[in-house]
Amino acid sequence: MLDNNHGHLALTQSFLSLSPAVLSQQGEFTSFFWSAKPVLALKQKLCLPESYHSEHFLTAFTHQSFLHENAHWMELQDSFQRLEFLGDSVLSLIISEELFKKCSKSAEGDLTKRKGSLVSTQAFYRLACALELDQVLLVGRGVFKKFEQAQENILADCFESLFGALYLDFGLSKVSALLLDLQNQHPHLFEALSDGAFNYSSFDPKSILQEKVMALTRELPIYQAQELGQEVEVEIYFGQELIGQGKASSKREAEKVAALSALSSYEQWQRLLSNNKSFTSQTGNAGE
Repeated sequence: MLDNNHGHLALTQSFLSLSPAVLSQQGEFTSFFWSAKPVLALKQKLCLPESYHSEHFLTAFTHQSFLHENAHWMELQDSFQRLEFLGDSVLSLIISEELFKKCSKSAEGDLTKRKGSLVSTQAFYRLACALELDQVLLVGRGVFKKFEQAQENILADCFESLFGALYLDFGLSKVSALLLDLQNQHPHLFEALSDGAFNYSSFDPKSILQEKVMALTRELPIYQAQELGQEVEVEIYFGQELIGQGKASSKREAEKVAALSALSSYEQWQRLLSNNKSFTSQTGNAGE
């Protein structure tokens, strides 16, 4: 029987400790997964029935490195990357709707900042930790050895993929209820959803913009600045496409304003970048 290891990657550690002979005696790989204590514990946290056995749910915790090393044990064809893509959109929609409802006095710019703090790698990583998704995650030996350095991005991606899987299996209403239940359990992680003053000191629109652009293209946005009297104007490009611009009294502040401008029109240039993969690099330097 599998141990419920309380360190990182409990399920991966349990898998690596099993010999092929033992695993084959236990039956299919899915038997190993569904009987694992961390999986049962996560179902309880999410109020999911113990009988819930879904390929989407299993895929949501399968990192590409694990799939490459253990394909012979699995019937799965995908890692969680496709579910991560779906989950990002689902979470963005739910959070946008909740902000619209709860922050009725907030202007568009304020709503964009609040959403940016909630739909980000850092926010999803904290929620993944609250759910202890590292206990259920399956990674290959190479990633297992360096997990401490990569855990923030991997766990944030896993959180997105989980909600992509739950959306496919249960629909938007159930997934919205699950996220709001998480808010009730961990209100400190959802400060931006409260209809009151919000502390933006930890909000970094440049980092969030970089995450979103690189998720589409794996390349960096380019910041171009020019002085206009006592102000600095910054334009942000990807290839030859202008995706944001802003003015301020300093270059650093102008870059933040421009990044916020780009985030506010994200849906527009997301479609543009997704549909056009052949960009000519623009001369300039990435924002510092």
